[in-house]
Amino acid sequence: MMHAGNRKHEEDIAKVRERAAKARIEQHHRVKESYERKTSRKDAAGEKAAREAFVARQIKLKREMYEDLVKMNAARIANQHDHTNQRRMLRIAETEAKLRDRAQEKEALYQKRIVSIREGWAEKSKLKAELDKLKYCNSTRQFTR
Repeated sequence: MMHAGNRKHEEDIAKVRERAAKARIEQHHRVKESYERKTSRKDAAGEKAAREAFVARQIKLKREMYEDLVKMNAARIANQHDHTNQRRMLRIAETEAKLRDRAQEKEALYQKRIVSIREGWAEKSKLKAELDKLKYCNSTRQFTR
């Protein structure tokens, strides 16, 4: 149950809100009438058409300016992408060259090892053949040569 004082207070608030709304509406009507009076006087002199043409020119200039900005930004972004892609491709080429060099070094080392092993095997075979010859010989002069 609402207290009588609260109801009175809420009614006062409602009245204040209604008065404020009416004041806003009246102010809006006054401003609108004032604007219409001003525009009707200027329209008689043909200024409205001139104003509209000026605004249209301004809008066209702004649109062209923004289109130019968009084109410039697109060109700049394309250049950035090209530069980034060139750097990326350069890094890839450098990495490929390093890997190729390492593979060639490994292959050269592998071939060198194979040659060394073959030389060692030939030396071993030669020594083994000589030892086999000496094995079946009774002459001690063969050992002292």
